[in-house]
Amino acid sequence: MNKIAESSLFKIITNPEYIEIISTTTEERVCFPSNWLKFNIFGKKAHDSEVWVDGSYENNTPVLTPLEVSIEKAQISQQEKDGDQLVVCWEDGSEQKYPLDWLWNTAINPDSIDSLSRVPWNSAKNLQSFDYSKVMSSKDSSHLRECLKYFLIHGLVYVNNVPPEKTSIKSLAERISIIQNTHLEDIYALKVKKNPTNFAEISGDVSLHNDLVYKQQPPAVQLVHILKQATEGGENLFVDGLNIVRQLNQEHIDLLRTTPVNFVNKTQSIHYRCVKPILVFDLLNHFQEIHFNKDKTIFPVHISNKFYYAYKHLEELLEDSENCDYSFLIPENNIVIYNNLRILHGRKKFTDTNRYYLSCYVYEAELKSLYRLLVSQ
Repeated sequence: MNKIAESSLFKIITNPEYIEIISTTTEERVCFPSNWLKFNIFGKKAHDSEVWVDGSYENNTPVLTPLEVSIEKAQISQQEKDGDQLVVCWEDGSEQKYPLDWLWNTAINPDSIDSLSRVPWNSAKNLQSFDYSKVMSSKDSSHLRECLKYFLIHGLVYVNNVPPEKTSIKSLAERISIIQNTHLEDIYALKVKKNPTNFAEISGDVSLHNDLVYKQQPPAVQLVHILKQATEGGENLFVDGLNIVRQLNQEHIDLLRTTPVNFVNKTQSIHYRCVKPILVFDLLNHFQEIHFNKDKTIFPVHISNKFYYAYKHLEELLEDSENCDYSFLIPENNIVIYNNLRILHGRKKFTDTNRYYLSCYVYEAELKSLYRLLVSQ
């Protein structure tokens, strides 16, 4: 027989196999199976670094908890100091308290990033900018938090009013994450050279691509500082992969996510090669990554003809003026931060050899860690 207990914010319905918690304000419902409760005892956890402050660590995780243990009874204990507690009594005679708000937030919002809804877009010039000095401020982190939130939602964000110094990009990179080492320099120049070694050092067209796509795990986050913009040509191209995927039909998506291709970059000093599909989705069928670079792709001979129709459709969508703005120049003294695995970038040819950008990569995990901390403060 189900038993009901209630507080000002929650109502709980219990039986031996689960506890159902209902919000009294929104009427949302979450079921917690008995084994979930047994294996997720609230207390000091290894993932909470505060337990290490005094040099000790208390492990409350049960190691030999029996499966399918039954709930004898549960009730809500209202405490002024600790808030509403769910008190669970088990058939093995043990008892455990769970803060109701902790249970609720664990189920409803397990990750402050997962709760963000990504927004597709078709013109990078319409995206928001954040002031450099405010983002870098150590006194007020709200501007930095909103900047990171915007980046996580849109995959691209601008930081404006950047000091025209070579060190500015390094300072911002270290403010939001940790600089990621690659075979390039930590901070490398995008400037025309007489003897170029890559596309960043020429003045011709550069088609849409991901940077370092020929690595099995390319950097996820890239920063580019516009120190000197081209006076003629050099339009910056950005295309949102999320927006493109939503325009593909399901047959083409299935072909592009299940057919591995080769990405290769071979020069006198490097030889990178990897095998992966064009599109990557997670286990919940959510789009995660697009891998695209026509100049670095070699298709295996066994690929079906149907795949090429899907690839051609993808290429046409990427180059469609509805999805790619061909008239946009990032203003000088801006830094653009973008997700290198979601956003494809390129540029048009230019004649001004004084055009000068700086670029670097940072770790996505560190950026997300910072955002979670800022949200929790």
